[in-house]
Amino acid sequence: MNPNCRQAALPRVPHARERRLPSLERVTVYARDFTGDKHHGTGRVTTQQLDLYDGPQLLYQPDQPAGAWLEFPLEVTKSEPLRLLLRLTKSYDFGRYQVWLDGVKLGEPFDAYSPKVVDEELHLLDFWPEPGTYTVRLECVGRNPASQGYFLGIESVQLRERRPRVVAWGHEKDRDWRQEPILHR
Repeated sequence: MNPNCRQAALPRVPHARERRLPSLERVTVYARDFTGDKHHGTGRVTTQQLDLYDGPQLLYQPDQPAGAWLEFPLEVTKSEPLRLLLRLTKSYDFGRYQVWLDGVKLGEPFDAYSPKVVDEELHLLDFWPEPGTYTVRLECVGRNPASQGYFLGIESVQLRERRPRVVAWGHEKDRDWRQEPILHR
C-alpha cells in the first residue's frame, strides 16, 4: 500500500437488526379492536394470542354459516393506488368466507381451512379509493369438507402501497373499482 495515498473512512454499516425498510402499509386495522356486537353476526368473538403475530388476533366462532359475518371499517385519507389485503389464520376448524367491500363482492370465497395452524396474507383488490370510510365485510358461506367448523381468525385488514410507477403512470386511476374489481397477481 502506498503510504502517500489516503483512503477515506467508510461509514459504519448498520447491523442487520438496525436496518429496516420503510413500511408499505398505509392503513392497518387490527381486528382485535372490533369485537363488539355491532361488528359481527351470530357466534362468539374473542381474542387470542398466537406466535404468528405480534399482538392478539380476533377469533370468530359461529356455529353455522347462516348469519355469520364480520365487519371492519377502513379510513382512507388520500387518493392513491392501494392493495386491500387480510392477514389471517388458517386452521383445522375454520370456514369459507366471501369478502365484500362497501357491498361489492371481491373475488370468490376463500377457504380458511388448513390441517395445521398457519398465517397467510390474502390479497383482494388493487384500486384507487377516494378519501372516506369503507367497510370490509366477511360472510361465512360454508366450510371445507375436511374442516371441523366455521371459525375465522383474523389479525388485520390492510391497505398497502403499490409500486411507485403506478402513481407516476396513473395506472388505472380512472377505473371504477366498484364496476370492475381487479387484483393484479
